[in-house]
Amino acid sequence: MQHTMTRRAMQRFLATPGVLLSPAALAATGCSIGAQPPKSTGEAQGSLFWYRLQNPVHTPYFDQQLAGFQAKYPKVQIVAEESSGAAWNAKYVTMAATDTAPDVFWLQQSNNTNAGNSVEFWASRGLILDFEPHFARGTLKRDDYLPGALDHFKYEQKVWGTPFEIFQIIMYVNTTLLRRSGVEPPKPTWTYQDALRIAQQVQRGSGPEAEQYGWDARSWQAHVVQYGGKLADATGSTMPLNTPQTIAAIQFLQDLFQRHRAGPRGEGMGEFTDFARGKVALFYHGNYQFDVYKKVNFDWMATTYPAGPGPAGANRAGHQGVNVWSVSKASKNPDAAVALATYLGYGEGADAWVSSGRVSPLKRFEVPYYTKIQDLSPAQAEQYRQVLNMTFENIKNKQIFGWPTFKNGKSWNDVSGAAGKEITLALDGQRSAQDSVKAAEQAANAIIAG
Repeated sequence: MQHTMTRRAMQRFLATPGVLLSPAALAATGCSIGAQPPKSTGEAQGSLFWYRLQNPVHTPYFDQQLAGFQAKYPKVQIVAEESSGAAWNAKYVTMAATDTAPDVFWLQQSNNTNAGNSVEFWASRGLILDFEPHFARGTLKRDDYLPGALDHFKYEQKVWGTPFEIFQIIMYVNTTLLRRSGVEPPKPTWTYQDALRIAQQVQRGSGPEAEQYGWDARSWQAHVVQYGGKLADATGSTMPLNTPQTIAAIQFLQDLFQRHRAGPRGEGMGEFTDFARGKVALFYHGNYQFDVYKKVNFDWMATTYPAGPGPAGANRAGHQGVNVWSVSKASKNPDAAVALATYLGYGEGADAWVSSGRVSPLKRFEVPYYTKIQDLSPAQAEQYRQVLNMTFENIKNKQIFGWPTFKNGKSWNDVSGAAGKEITLALDGQRSAQDSVKAAEQAANAIIAG
């Protein structure tokens, strides 16, 4: 649900104490990247613009957070607005360019200085507060976070807001389909060949009209990593795809879809719909999908990726990202803004958020807490325990990877998208894996160098 402010409403809002400084006024303050936030002036009060993402299912939890914060800080008035995921990036770019940045807003750590929804975009331009001073003062305590978790929230060795979520791509397994097909669930030690065998045994038919599918393995980037390939060189100057490891990974996927016909491929394949419909046995998606999958009418389990032929850790690695509540450096109510960001990601507001099924980096939210707060059935509690344990195990065993940073701030989406167009030709059986990988490297490197 998106709440859009009219131009007149925005003008009225910008006339309140929450108005943002112009670039000239900001420069006059001497603020720069990493600058200390203003000293506290006492009790939080005034007006704030709070910008949230992204899905209507989040709204009830945001409402809980808002009610709790305003009960605690009755002198703070909040204007809240939400954006859909599709509009998120463009909206933030516009806000940064027009000096209408929110006081507190949801950002993602994405290693992309050109993406408006990323920490790197705002921090590299000196537009958000460095939260390291708040850790130094004890407002936020490092020991309250899972071991090593804060390392994933840093850009330029600093944390730029209150960390509130770790999301990872993990493997979901439809055990009802496996049981119906006479297949045993995968063991923690399973490999690519085990996954291929399961997919072949489960698949019934092909194309959009298939009765059921084996393995929805559409994320080529993860397979490259799991085969030992690289998505970027050490300097971010190239995407070195044309290697034996990457060619082998794409060849495996081409064979899965074209030779074995053991996964959904082609027109009509909804990326995030088939698992919830009960038609796919093996499916990669985020740990945050539990709130959707707990409502399905079939049995499932969560487990680690099957081991590829790459080095330990990388051979089971899935993409991981993190989210923070950041504070605009131009906020005229920094005390209130920091109080809101802290409440949302670290204080009582974090309780409301984890009740949505999302995974917080805070230690206090252990497995029993999650399962209790969501009032889960015993079967759902076991499923959620698996989801959480996969998240924490992957961090511990370094079975994760993030999108790389490219020189000159080139967008990951642009670079990966250019490569992906060429890779798709191989997965669809229109070109050899070797030729597609070679073309993908050339296309990606042209974007990076351009």
